[in-house]
Amino acid sequence: MTTYLILPPDLDLCRAWGELRAERQAIGQTIDAQDAWIAVTALHYALPLVTHNASHFQDIPGLDVRTVAAS
Repeated sequence: MTTYLILPPDLDLCRAWGELRAERQAIGQTIDAQDAWIAVTALHYALPLVTHNASHFQDIPGLDVRTVAAS
């Protein structure tokens, strides 16, 4: 059996999502809505973000991005 932890959004997380999208757009480095949710959730809960697409999350202050080599 696989266990998952569900991290529900709250008002602070929603605000952070909007702020990240606006900040990225202002500097000409837009971020997809889904990637923004992933990034702000990792930041909000102080978790590392593990991805094969590290370039999607480049230059986001405070974000701990980790990649795993494909086998």
